[in-house]
Amino acid sequence: LAAEIACNPQSDIHRLPFKVFPEQLMAAMVSTTAPVGELRVKN
Repeated sequence: LAAEIACNPQSDIHRLPFKVFPEQLMAAMVSTTAPVGELRVKN
């Protein structure tokens, strides 16, 4: 939900020089809060 809110059309996140998708943003947020041993990356 937080990632979807952050990616709404009026968000400043769209000023970045690349597209940001809620799924990518959520993965980035989780990867910075999870202990190193618990990271799971799906390709």
